[in-house]
Amino acid sequence: MMHIATGMTAGQKSDAVRSLTEHTIDFREIAGSLYFKDPNGLTIEIMPLE
Repeated sequence: MMHIATGMTAGQKSDAVRSLTEHTIDFREIAGSLYFKDPNGLTIEIMPLE
């Protein structure tokens, strides 16, 4: 497995950005989705539901 995705609402997105930033996790935002790596190198995508 190379990638896993889950959905988020607009409110959850701001919470996710805050949490990733507070925990110094590098992430990218592309077309409304947030992408970051888990400790094993798996890419996690949090994508907008709206």
